[in-house]
Amino acid sequence: MKNFKLSRILAAEFTAAMVLLAAAGNALPTTHFVDANSTNATPPYTNWASAATNIQDAVDAAVVDEQIVVTNGLYASGSRSNTFGPNRVVVDKPLALRSVNGPSATTIVGSSSVFPVRCVYLTNGASLSGFTLTRGGNPYVGGGAFCASSEVVISNCVVSSNSAWVMG
Repeated sequence: MKNFKLSRILAAEFTAAMVLLAAAGNALPTTHFVDANSTNATPPYTNWASAATNIQDAVDAAVVDEQIVVTNGLYASGSRSNTFGPNRVVVDKPLALRSVNGPSATTIVGSSSVFPVRCVYLTNGASLSGFTLTRGGNPYVGGGAFCASSEVVISNCVVSSNSAWVMG
């Protein structure tokens, strides 16, 4: 009788462990949302009703291999500096940043005025898709975008009216 009870307990524990492992293996990466017109920006920005109002906030809320989805708009606020200077958006972990309706509808604006700001910095393994990058500036390199390595993917983007004084 004791062996039968022990077998049932072990079988139940094994089944529970398998269910947990299966659920963990099927977990999808979280998607974070950005809408410049959001009226209820609430971290971690995991739905349109709580979307971030600037891209950097959503990037900061994300972890490796997650996705940031940005709806139509002009994104000219938020910034972060790093070793390579000031940036409108710093993607400092491998994640996907994409727009909903492409570069004709979604623009990241840097600033090439007195205080230059690059549009986007992308680290190894990051991707950027569907944006117009414009008016970015940097005193040294990459006014529109700076890619940390050849492991960065930029696709379906328009890069125009940016400047870098040394290596554009």
